[in-house]
Amino acid sequence: MNKLVRNLLLTGYLFCGLLFLTFCFLNTIAIAYSATAALPFGTIVVIVLIWTLVTSPLLVLGGIAGKNSKTEFQTPCRTTKYPREIPSLPWYKSAIPQMAMADEDHEWWWRSFLCSGSTGVFIYAYCLYYYYACSDMSGFMRTSFFFGSIKCE
Repeated sequence: MNKLVRNLLLTGYLFCGLLFLTFCFLNTIAIAYSATAALPFGTIVVIVLIWTLVTSPLLVLGGIAGKNSKTEFQTPCRTTKYPREIPSLPWYKSAIPQMAMADEDHEWWWRSFLCSGSTGVFIYAYCLYYYYACSDMSGFMRTSFFFGSIKCE
């Protein structure tokens, strides 16, 4: 039961919490610069109340429903306890997770993670390039809004 509670808390608060902290940081900067991008305090309270009174109870109910509907896992085919040795892949298959799964590569998840993660790193690197080489943005507010919005996407 302890792991279930921990997973529910991490699921509900880690991602949303980081986004909310980024939002609060950017909103504070917008208020300090008297920008029109700043949300009023009442709107922030309504957003927090909706998150607290709607999202959190639904998260708990979904966790309880998922735990109670858990059934015994039955594999669709016979599996072995020991992974077989996987031959090295040709160069044209090295970045495609579906082909790695078809080749019965038991470490396919790392390749899948690196494929999507490298795309995110490229996008962030291009944003750095665009900010410093192509744009005329300057100042703390513009910089924080540019990189803060990129972080949230």
